[in-house]
Amino acid sequence: MTTMILLLYILLLHVMIVVVSLDTYYTIPSTIPNDQLYWDATTDVTIKADVYITGLAANHSDVIASPDISNGGVRNSYAFGTVGTNKCSGLCSSASAGAVLFVLATEGYSYKWIITTTTISLNTWTTIMVKRVSGSYSLYINGVSQTTNTYGSVDSNVIGNAALPVIVGNNLNGQLRNLFVNNKLIGKHHYCYYYC
Repeated sequence: MTTMILLLYILLLHVMIVVVSLDTYYTIPSTIPNDQLYWDATTDVTIKADVYITGLAANHSDVIASPDISNGGVRNSYAFGTVGTNKCSGLCSSASAGAVLFVLATEGYSYKWIITTTTISLNTWTTIMVKRVSGSYSLYINGVSQTTNTYGSVDSNVIGNAALPVIVGNNLNGQLRNLFVNNKLIGKHHYCYYYC
């Protein structure tokens, strides 16, 4: 009987930690090696997550991002998530709110927005993914490659910068689970802190 109770408790812990409700975001600590969440211009990258969006943010909702918090002084910031209601502060004005996006930025406010032409549904679990293979980007919704539009350009294909924080769930209204970066689970749970 005690073993059964213990197994139920462990199962309950796993269920509780798989889904993270995002009332606030969390910053991944700097103890994670920089080469795990920042990539040179040639490395293949895959970022994948399940999202349950309950409402769109104004600018964009980030599943994971490495933003330039100094507002223009650091190169190679990035964000992966969904387009908001004000369409990236007007920088991707013909995109649809709720579309999946991946954005690279360089100092001086140069942006490259890669955005799906399809939107995701609110209040529904949806798997979104960005892949860079041989320098080319593709976005996926529920495992299906999507048609994308690109807005702007940057002079570097480097993703991230060791001087920038990495944040999960910034401006994300809803829930997030199963965030993987290059097949490594990112998250908070009892046996693995942030990067497994």
